[in-house]
Amino acid sequence: MGLTIRAVGISLQLPCLVHCANLLRHKNMGRLVLASQHFGIKYRIPVVPVVLLALVQVSAGIAQASLMFQAGTYERLNLKTLSLIKTTSVQGAAAALCDIIITASLCWIFRSHRSGIKRTNTLIEKLQIYAINRAAATSVAVTLEVFLYYFCSGTYYL
Repeated sequence: MGLTIRAVGISLQLPCLVHCANLLRHKNMGRLVLASQHFGIKYRIPVVPVVLLALVQVSAGIAQASLMFQAGTYERLNLKTLSLIKTTSVQGAAAALCDIIITASLCWIFRSHRSGIKRTNTLIEKLQIYAINRAAATSVAVTLEVFLYYFCSGTYYL
């Protein structure tokens, strides 16, 4: 008879962290939608894959939460490791790809609206740097999450 500890917190920790990351991503997706509405219809093209990837992320997050909730204990959660790794990988890949598309789209929109005014161009360059840094940070975090979950699952650290 093994140690049976209720995993009440388990069913809430990871989904809450993923939800916080998704809120940041959706905030930037909102920026992309606003920019595409303001600047014209040709800039709305990247919105479609971003929305589809967001749906994939939410679906994978729901699958993760339901697997964790169904397990109920840490002991039974170890039996679902392979399924959790798969859903985490899908969610992480969709999140990283979503960040890349949002950043590339924002840079495309910003770059196409440069003007001859130095101050405006400097502001646009700063916005591009901000978008690239944000995407790099969130993509690295998601990649690290998938990597750690793949190699450290089965321990009580993740």
